[in-house]
Amino acid sequence: MKLINRRRFLGASALAAGLSFDTRPLQAQMRTAGAGKSRPAAAPPPRGRIGKLDVSRLICGGNLFSGFAHSGDLLYVSSLLKHYFSEDKILDTLQLCEESGINTAILRTDDHIIGAMKRYRKERGGKIQWIAQTYPTVANPRDNIKIAIDHGAVGAFMMGANAETIVKAGKGDLLGDLVAFIKQNGLVAGIGSHAMEIPILSEQEKFEPDFISRRTTAWAISPRTRAT
Repeated sequence: MKLINRRRFLGASALAAGLSFDTRPLQAQMRTAGAGKSRPAAAPPPRGRIGKLDVSRLICGGNLFSGFAHSGDLLYVSSLLKHYFSEDKILDTLQLCEESGINTAILRTDDHIIGAMKRYRKERGGKIQWIAQTYPTVANPRDNIKIAIDHGAVGAFMMGANAETIVKAGKGDLLGDLVAFIKQNGLVAGIGSHAMEIPILSEQEKFEPDFISRRTTAWAISPRTRAT
């Protein structure tokens, strides 16, 4: 019987992993590149409408730019992303998106992103549309939205957790006021939500946003909650 030492075992395991089903497409692509064969350029993504905007149906998201990995117990990933996505790398990514036909990005409204967008427009001539994720509060509902408006956003929506906190505080009507405020400033307007009750409230109270961004969560809000 032939004994396998640690080095031989790891080498065999690496070889087996390299030939796994998941890696075969990547290996095939690498072989094609190595043979000097070029692949035809991919067709740009189709487009749709959000309010008055012409939007690619594939949109660049900004969570990773800001280190929000949503990676569960892998706590190091957010820090890794913050180091990887230097400002230059953000500019490279936005430029690659535009070159591929992606004409819209959803990005946070903070100094980090605003600084990157200013550089992108000035240094790369970037035209990508910015839909701003904003952070209104009951005490200060408009200031963050104003920042997005003043720095060239074409759309703005209330981040889900902020919208839900506002409704929990009994100020549900404020969401409708903010939708109207965004539209009055010429932007498409949206509401973010992790809970289904936010779209229900919007429909019942006729807030009429141009879009609603929703993810699922476990807690619920009363759709009848109104400002007093």
